[in-house]
This record gives sequence, C-alpha cells and structure tokens, in this order.
Amino acid sequence: MEFTAGAEAGEEEDAPVEVASHRCYKIVLTGGPCAGKTTALERLSSFLRERGFRVYTVPEAATMLFMNGVRFSDLDGEDRVVAFQTALMDIQLNLEDSFSAMATATGEPSVVLCDRGACDGKAYISPGGWQRVIAKRGMDNDIMIREGRYNAVFHLVTAANGAEKFYTLANNNARSEPPEEAREVDVKTQRAWTGHPNHLIFDNSSGFEGKMQRVVDQMARIVGLPLVQRTATKFLLSSASTEAFPAVLRDTLGADAVQVFEVEKIYVLHQPQAAVSLRPSQAAASTFASEPETVLQYSFIRRRTQDGFSAYGHTLVKRHPTGERVEVKRILNRREYNWMKNMYADPSRHVVVQRRHFFLWEGRTYSIHQYVQPRNDLAILHCQASQAAQDAEVRIPPFVTVEAPLDEDGDFSAFRISLRNPISTPSAFPPRASSTPVIRA
Repeated sequence: MEFTAGAEAGEEEDAPVEVASHRCYKIVLTGGPCAGKTTALERLSSFLRERGFRVYTVPEAATMLFMNGVRFSDLDGEDRVVAFQTALMDIQLNLEDSFSAMATATGEPSVVLCDRGACDGKAYISPGGWQRVIAKRGMDNDIMIREGRYNAVFHLVTAANGAEKFYTLANNNARSEPPEEAREVDVKTQRAWTGHPNHLIFDNSSGFEGKMQRVVDQMARIVGLPLVQRTATKFLLSSASTEAFPAVLRDTLGADAVQVFEVEKIYVLHQPQAAVSLRPSQAAASTFASEPETVLQYSFIRRRTQDGFSAYGHTLVKRHPTGERVEVKRILNRREYNWMKNMYADPSRHVVVQRRHFFLWEGRTYSIHQYVQPRNDLAILHCQASQAAQDAEVRIPPFVTVEAPLDEDGDFSAFRISLRNPISTPSAFPPRASSTPVIRA
C-alpha cells in the first residue's frame, strides 16, 4: 500500500501573471536498493506518453559517476564523502534544470521523471556532512531543494523489506548493499524526504505487479487523469491529544524526526485560464473522447513555510460525472501566488492557517494538521491511501488519541471551516465515511 503525508519561490513582484496553458510536472522516483525503480520508470514513461504527455527522464547522477571512473574507495573519510555528495548534487540539479527547461520550452504537457532527487544524498552521509554539502550550495537547510523543486516524491521500498526472496543487485553494478544495509538505507531515504507535501511510500505488500500498478495509479492522480480516486483517512484528535501532541511527537520520535510547516490556504474564485482541462493535449483527446468533461467544484492556493522558506501551489478540485473526485495541482511562484491572492481571494471565506506536523511511523507517513485560524481548537490526523489499497489496514500511532473518523468533505474539512457563513452554504460534495479498516496500535 502507499501512503502520503512544492514549489519555487519566485520574484517579489505583484504584476498580473498569465497562468501557463500547459503543465510541466517534476516527479522523483527514489527508494532503497532493488525496489523496482527502473521498471517503474519504464511503466510510467509508457503510460504518460500514451496519454499525450512528453516524458523526460533524468538519469541517476550517482550511477553516472560510478560507471565513469569514480570508485567506492574514493569515499574514504568524511571530507571525500562531502566532496562526492557536493559534486553529486551539482550534477543532479543541473540535469534536472536542463530537462525542465527543455520540457517548458516545448509548450506541451510534460512530465520530468527524476531517477532519485536532490535530497537522496542525505541518506548516505552524516548530519554534519550534509550540512556542509548544502552550505556549499549557499543554503541554510534542505527545504529549498525538497520543497521548491518537485510535485511529488515516489519512494519504492526495497525488496529486502517484505520481498526478500527477490532481493538482488545483479541489475545494478553501482550498488553493493547486503539486505540489512538495504533496509537501513531505505529508512534513511524515507526520512530524508519526510515533510514533502506529496511524499508517497510504496511497500511490497501487494506483490511486484501490484506495486507497479499503484505507482501508475498515483501518477494518474497527480497529473489529473481521471483514473483513480484517492480516499483520505482522517481522524479528529481528542482534546487532550490536540493540546499535547507536539510535545508527544518530539519526546517519542525525536525533534529531528518531525517536520513542521505553517500552511496558509486561501480559497479563490473561479479563474478561467487557471482551470486547466484534464485532457492534457489534442493528441490525447481521442483517449477520452467518450468521457464527459469534469466539473470544477472549488480551488485554492496554498503557501507552505518552514524556516523562512515558502513553497506555493494551486489546487483545482473537480468532480467527474462518475462521481470521482479529482485534484489537479500546479506549482506557483511567489509572484503568481500574491497576484491570485490579491485578485481572486473568495471574500465569503476566511484564510485558513494550519501548522502541519509530518512524521514516519512503522514505515508509513502521517501528518497532523493543527488549525491556527479561523479556529485554534482542532487537530486532525491524516493517513492517505489510494482506492486500490482500501482493503489495507490503517494503523493509528499509539502516542495519539483519536476521537472520531472524519468524512473527506465533512464539517471538519478546511473547505467547511473557511466559510464565514457555514449555515447557508452546503458542502461541495456529499459527505462520505471512510471504509478503510482501522487498527489502533
């Protein structure tokens, strides 16, 4: 099953901005050794191209180095590891930027698939060494390369965890980890990306083919293809947990294991040029020719801030005639965000401010959304899974106490809480309860 818990800071200008008529997504495929990344890249490339997207694949920078003269013996000592990781990051970022520039220049709907991303190196170096690496890039912390670059991070769990009989390194001469080390590296890589707003973890519980299908399903969701429905399992925390959970998370998991962001969410009025069709291109039109167009229900812009750095995004929430809910997301820069905030903020709604706490527990990603305004007495635990994994169990961490499960668009959703006059305005969608089995650990 898979579980989920960016954007570039733009120029400080508030002039009107024409929203791009095409979309370019950048997705990281990462994970432990022998996790299925190569196969996933091939499946995703074929799936997207068949639906009218241009697909660009950014090769793994570490493999390029090791296959072209770098030796593992060159990494003896932290200074050499820092030098290697610095070079690796430079190559990774330059490759990504070059492919992204080409994708944008085409003017066509595009997806850039990155074979690992800029934060992966964090799993292979000490915390102090990592700080030296990002300092060489002129950064104080890694939020700038985690939040500001990627629409989503797909983490494929190593076969050494849950599919041990299939664990092999025969297909990658640049890797040499035994199973125990592979599991350790896998967990470290998960932690390196903790806090990304779209961090998905694909384990081995459904077999290899099931794992690959879940990867494809989630990609369809992200790029706005109406193929799968995502059901979010949400739980209202008890009053006691709402007050105590920040300290409990720090004491139980450690301060470094919890990523905290402040989120500003502003619901916006319908903006025609921002309502990008779910049909990505004319070439793909025939694929969906028999399907009625989706209907826009509402949209919002969002700013996520951590340690002074902000990432921005725009989300369109649509309903397909079949009843399927589809979220279409795009990255904004600061200038676009401020312009939409000033021009399109819905006056019938409050600005919603949350403090979101992201953490890993037993190989799954969780987040707690703590409301700051217009209410400050709510905290909601989120664990998300795709429709394909609804028969899987959702485990509630033992260090928080939940009061009740919540509907996707019920009274405790940000959509409802933002209303200045909630009595007169119905929910955009009929409420529905989660059917996912729940285990309280």
